[in-house]
Amino acid sequence: MTGMIINKDFQAMSREAREYGLGSGMYYTVLVAGAVVWQLSFFGGLGVVYCMNSLLNGILSAVLLPVTEIVGVIAYHENFNGEKALALALCLWGFTSYFYGEYKVNKKLKKKTNNVKDDQPSDI
Repeated sequence: MTGMIINKDFQAMSREAREYGLGSGMYYTVLVAGAVVWQLSFFGGLGVVYCMNSLLNGILSAVLLPVTEIVGVIAYHENFNGEKALALALCLWGFTSYFYGEYKVNKKLKKKTNNVKDDQPSDI
């Protein structure tokens, strides 16, 4: 808000609203809807941090990035250029790497737990 006040962007909003292809009413509706969705996403992230942990919030945020890129290309018929392809590939690579690492760690822990159980004498 402070940056918009300093740059006098609030005066430019009325000009942008007039030039918006779907009309000025729809321009303001898009602005308000975007702000509401962003706030809900932010509070949802805080809820995830409070109820679970910040790592899960980071994972969920990383998942949303490629989803929004794909939805933007499908719903808004945006061009899928090299930058978007690279961002999508890196995001999916990081996401897959994280889950593969977690899979390997959990597999190793299960194997260690099973070995400890096998080494203990039974009470039969």
